[in-house]
Amino acid sequence: MAVLRRWIVAAAILVAAPLQAQAADSAQLEPGRRYVQWLYEGQTDSLWARFSPEMRAAIPTAEALATMNEQIKAQVGTETEVLQERIMDPSPEPGMTVYVRSARFSAAPMTIDVMVVTDAAGTIQGLSIRPQRQPDPS
Repeated sequence: MAVLRRWIVAAAILVAAPLQAQAADSAQLEPGRRYVQWLYEGQTDSLWARFSPEMRAAIPTAEALATMNEQIKAQVGTETEVLQERIMDPSPEPGMTVYVRSARFSAAPMTIDVMVVTDAAGTIQGLSIRPQRQPDPS
């Protein structure tokens, strides 16, 4: 009976470990997901309020961000399918989290990557929407 109990405990630990990893992954993805959702919903005031001083220098107002967002939508359309979400690991810069959302869009023939770079405080340090890079042929 003691052997069976040890197996049950061991099985519970093995099942719980991936669940904890999934929760951590979800927690890491959450800020990027939220900021992309704000962009898609046109909540540019909320998004711009999270911008770093460097981002505000590049995009000086929430209205400018809204204009850029409309121009991008005119080019690629709306998101139709999320293909993958990930956190770039390792991060290109220590202390930064790079959320990458690869998706299909209604007016784009290629996969589009939406990237949001945040610091530990959740401040947006970078934002880009561009065609997914194809691996260099070897």
